Amino acid sequence: MRKVMIIFAGIITIFIAVFTLSFSQNNSFSKQEAKTEISMKNININESAYIPVRELFEKLNFSVEWVSKERAVLMYDDENFIKLQLDDDYFIFNGEVIKHKNKPIILDNKFYVSQDFLNSVFEDSKYDNARELLVFKTLDIFRDLGYLPSVENREKLEKLLSFSDFIYKEKLLFDRDDLVFTEASKNESTDINMSYRGNYKSKSSESSHSETNIQVKGVDEGDIVKTDGSYIYTLSNNKLYIVNSQREEFKLVNTLNFDNYDPMEFYIKDNRIITIGYFYGLELNKAEDEINYKIIPIHSNPLSVHIYDISNKGDISLIRNIELDGNYLSSRLIDNSFYLVANKNIYYKDKDPRPFYMDSIDKKRTLIDYEDIKYFPESIYNSYIITLGLDLENLDSSEIDVNAYLGGGNNMYVSTENMYISQDKFRFNIYSSDIKANDNRSTSIFKFKLDKGNIIYSTKGEVPGNVLNQFSMDEYKSNFRIATTKDDLWDGSNSKSTSNVYVLDRNLKLLGKTEDLAPGERIYSVRFMGDKVYVVTFRQIDPFYVIDLQEPEAPRVLGYLKIPGYSSYLHPYDENHIIGIGMDTIEDNGRVINGGVKLSMFDITDYSNPIELDKIVIGGRGSYTDILQDHKSLLFSKERNILSFPIYASNYDSNTYKHSFETQGAFVFGIDKDYKFDLRGNISHLKNSDRYSEYIRRILFIDNNLYTISNSKIKLSDFDSLEDIKDLYLDEEFFK
Repeated sequence: MRKVMIIFAGIITIFIAVFTLSFSQNNSFSKQEAKTEISMKNININESAYIPVRELFEKLNFSVEWVSKERAVLMYDDENFIKLQLDDDYFIFNGEVIKHKNKPIILDNKFYVSQDFLNSVFEDSKYDNARELLVFKTLDIFRDLGYLPSVENREKLEKLLSFSDFIYKEKLLFDRDDLVFTEASKNESTDINMSYRGNYKSKSSESSHSETNIQVKGVDEGDIVKTDGSYIYTLSNNKLYIVNSQREEFKLVNTLNFDNYDPMEFYIKDNRIITIGYFYGLELNKAEDEINYKIIPIHSNPLSVHIYDISNKGDISLIRNIELDGNYLSSRLIDNSFYLVANKNIYYKDKDPRPFYMDSIDKKRTLIDYEDIKYFPESIYNSYIITLGLDLENLDSSEIDVNAYLGGGNNMYVSTENMYISQDKFRFNIYSSDIKANDNRSTSIFKFKLDKGNIIYSTKGEVPGNVLNQFSMDEYKSNFRIATTKDDLWDGSNSKSTSNVYVLDRNLKLLGKTEDLAPGERIYSVRFMGDKVYVVTFRQIDPFYVIDLQEPEAPRVLGYLKIPGYSSYLHPYDENHIIGIGMDTIEDNGRVINGGVKLSMFDITDYSNPIELDKIVIGGRGSYTDILQDHKSLLFSKERNILSFPIYASNYDSNTYKHSFETQGAFVFGIDKDYKFDLRGNISHLKNSDRYSEYIRRILFIDNNLYTISNSKIKLSDFDSLEDIKDLYLDEEFFK
């Protein structure tokens, strides 16, 4: 019996050996199979083995195409893309531009590559010339770079930009704003409820002041109006006005005039103001070193950060300014650390396309070296992302941290520890005859660690679809959450669009997802709150989704509510209620048109059955509120029981095809014990005309004073009664 068993085992061993040998020499290959060798004949040139590239990559189950007009071969599957071009010193591998040691050749109508190419593409491979086998030592055969590559030099940069054109050159043909609404065909009535409900008393009379409405606690955002509790600071008409806020001393203290500088927003930190804007009319001194300056246009509009000392409100001094070659994306202030991100387009005609920056500390313009410019493989655009970090604690001596990356940013989310930049990504196969197959839109996410004024690249990820704005992104318990809409680029009706929510880990690898929400609709607003996310989509009605993220690997929809209209901004009230601000809509013969501005209170106590507990509609067609695009125009304090924002209230008569203006002002609400809105009143700066300079832009409170701010004046009102106390004109000569 023992001998029989030994003989049987021997037979099995021989069978396995023969099967394995046969398997290893098979002419097909799958990445799922545990295969480490591929049979591959070669030719020998100058004692180097050259491999036929089509035969090799077809065995790897790649699509292989020859592009005769470029004398190039394309090889790609679902995860990898390679472009090889004859007589080119470089080739493309998954977005990385790599220089050949030995160029590819054509022999007998076959395209051959050397072992050096294989070493650049495969993780750990070796060609066994004697056995004619390509041997892989790992199952994950393709190389993962593991770090951001450098642009290195001008020649390589031009190759990268050329590759960017190759991938994205058709994108601009299809950019358009989606048209959602059609004209009304019937009269609409204004629903402004001016029957205020008696006297109002705030919940607290203790000393306090409001702050800018921000997304993340502890992460400040720049704005056009700020207060420190004693003074009000406001940007208007290219000036920064400083106003004493006290009732008895309510007056203009100082005006900071800007010459050739247009600030867009600013921060207040202790006794410093940080303004962000563009410096106009700069003319360089041609007599200076032309080698350094010829690369910059004679007239340039760099992004400029000015830092002022406001310890003495009557004598403000500029203590530092920084110029950056780019267009402003966004910024944040965390404790004493300031962070800013800009985009800069690259033009082929630039004599030197490198971005520059200038710091008043050393008074030198510095070009960022090619070696220091990094790029994101597979996310290359004809532009730079430029990051700027500054430690404000040692402002007189701290160096600025400036970095440049080939790419572009569309939206930015910042937690107290990390910064995430999203980039809309479009892929087109320009050689495909099926144009719908080219619709492959996704979002690249670049993560950076923030550390005392330094911005350090961490990792990148990617999800299908595109994000709406910064509120579509969130960080929670080290995971990154993001909501996107994926639509059909070729279908203007968005009938094939779907919405999705993804959860990624700290390395931006996918943990879980829920997809295909609300077919035919787009995301209009998102709010992440702890382990839940609330998503509003819209096409004809407004589905309000409640999605559970408690198990990151398995997000799931708990419930949803369908109501007319939509919310463009969601704001937490408490753990069981969310405020929605957007537009009411009217259905007319199958068409959907905008009505007035809509304020909703959603009750989410029962996640499976959310309800719209209360709503108020202000105005009719033609009405508008800045919150649709700018969340910082909202004033909200649960402790003081106030919610206020500017509304332009209008009406539309379809018989005369005319809009009738009603009012523009700050509508002030309270919220009662039943979570119902109490419209307390409307504060307006308008006199007898619809004058834009008198449109209220911001509302804030200090103690029991309520302030409304327009370009022309600041109105002081009583917090409880809303009665006018005093008007302060900022620049009477200018606003006459």
